[in-house]
Amino acid sequence: MKLSNLITLKRFLPFLLILILVGFVSASVLIFHFVLVKRERNIEFENAVQLRTIQISNTMSLIITETRDIVMFHRMGSKRQFDGSLKKLNALIPVLDKRYKILNDIVENHPAQAKNIYSRQKELYFHWIHILQPILLRLTEYHNIVAGKILITPLVKQMEQLEKGYYSPSAIKEKKKQIDALDSLYRRYDAAYIIGSVIGFGGLAGVLFLILTREYILKDDAERYGSMFKENSAPILLVDAETGVIKEVSKSALAFYGYAYNELVGANVEKLNTVMPSEEQKEVRRRIIKGEIKYVLFKHRLKNGEIKDVEFFLTPITIKGRSHIVGIINDITDKKMLEDRLEESEELFSTVAEESLSGLVLYNEKIIYANWCVFDMLGYSREELYGIYIWDLFSEDSKEMVKQSVLRRLNGDKFDGSYTLEAIPKDKRRLLLSIHSTTVIYKGKPVGLASFIDVTEIKKLEEELEHEKNKFKELSEIDPLTGIFNRRRFESSLSDYMKVAQRYERPLSLIMFDIDHFKKINDTYGHQAGDEVLKDVCNLVKPILRNSDTFARVGGEEFMIICTETDVSAAKNIAEKIRSSAEAHAFNLPDRVTLTLGATEYRQGIGLDDFVRNADQAMYKGKIDGRNRVEVYQA
Repeated sequence: MKLSNLITLKRFLPFLLILILVGFVSASVLIFHFVLVKRERNIEFENAVQLRTIQISNTMSLIITETRDIVMFHRMGSKRQFDGSLKKLNALIPVLDKRYKILNDIVENHPAQAKNIYSRQKELYFHWIHILQPILLRLTEYHNIVAGKILITPLVKQMEQLEKGYYSPSAIKEKKKQIDALDSLYRRYDAAYIIGSVIGFGGLAGVLFLILTREYILKDDAERYGSMFKENSAPILLVDAETGVIKEVSKSALAFYGYAYNELVGANVEKLNTVMPSEEQKEVRRRIIKGEIKYVLFKHRLKNGEIKDVEFFLTPITIKGRSHIVGIINDITDKKMLEDRLEESEELFSTVAEESLSGLVLYNEKIIYANWCVFDMLGYSREELYGIYIWDLFSEDSKEMVKQSVLRRLNGDKFDGSYTLEAIPKDKRRLLLSIHSTTVIYKGKPVGLASFIDVTEIKKLEEELEHEKNKFKELSEIDPLTGIFNRRRFESSLSDYMKVAQRYERPLSLIMFDIDHFKKINDTYGHQAGDEVLKDVCNLVKPILRNSDTFARVGGEEFMIICTETDVSAAKNIAEKIRSSAEAHAFNLPDRVTLTLGATEYRQGIGLDDFVRNADQAMYKGKIDGRNRVEVYQA
């Protein structure tokens, strides 16, 4: 090459280099502008979607918890906890609705970036607006009705489906892979520009521009996360997964723990979690980052020293290339205390039941729980007894009554009952149980609780005593010679009938008679013959009387007849039948046996003695007038 050519080339070389540098810088600017703008938009969109889906997922987790608590506290009758959960749910529903709308707007405004999630987001948003939100609003508006009847499991499954959406541990990992892929491509560009930097300023400028842009993007991400925490109404902590240092905290979390912002941010989370060992906390954070844990219970210490039971809903995220954990806090101290009390109550019930000397069962259609006395009385094994319908343990005459009583309880009818029923033990012996039952709530449903004792021997003794009592009563009210009622029964019955006649103004008559010359019969033929005459007279009178009449021997040869619903005229007819029957009867004596009878009717205001005296006076008049006749008392 000629010298002149070399000089010319050397002269133009700076211009050429400048031209190359300008071209390189221009190309770099164009490439960077295209790549970085597109990448920035993608990252901005991905961060916006990721942040909003975190908020939606965490808010939905809180709604699931409060919905469960509302139904549980309603069924347990815990009004204070119920009102608190209802208030939280009322606050969370509009928050979640707002976040859904924001996310939906983001997807609508970025169709190119959202093409992979567009249809899924529309489906989730439609499900929230038209299905789940109306159900939750009905629950809050008509909570006293809906909370008692809502099927919590299907509702929670619906909410968990929305909670998952497209924000799951697997989705996060996939997103992280995509970002890592972009970072890898970005590093290739770095290498190209580093090599190009030996050519000139363009390479160095490109590397510096790339570093500055990267720092800007990461800084922008951190600022957006910080803004999310400061604006969020839920208690939230952002923790560095490796060190456990608290990076950010929401205002409601500061209020919950009682610390100032600068007291918590920068401190290790072990300042709050003073119960769990440090190494165990590190293991928990490691498993959270791996996606193995999304929910955990801790005991956290507040600034005032109070220990609170808290549950954390956890989500791993990446900020500036480092793994962090977002934790939404839910105070469950009251709930945990209630669960501990329930557990203590169950243990107390079990202790009392097992030490009781009476049978104790908890039942619906079948036995849920039975203490040792039940197995001892009935003779069944646990497997046999728990497989029998409760009403099949009783005799046929009481089976239907027991069944209806059980069904009433299961339908929510609260009542107490005391019964003595015959049970059917395994050995088929006669077994009488004295049972007291009531309605209780078990696991949110009405069931029966019954205690009972074996009263078979007691009932047997009572039956024997009742038999003896009836026998004694019969002996005390029956005349042993004639077999008819005696004076005791006569006076008792007459007193009762007089009360009825006086109160309802019903007719009541009395007949009194004796055997004419009965003393002569005894003196002439002996007392044995007289006794036979007395019995024969009674046998003559009985067929003439009605079942409603009361026939009694009130003296040696004196008899009384109480005629209910009978006036004196009808009583006189009855007396005449008795007289004529005796007159016509052939007694086993040489002499004729006749009767003299007196009849009278009850008048309002007279007493028992006067009533009897009136009948006696009528009979006495018959004696004076010649015997063997019927006389009626004339006032």
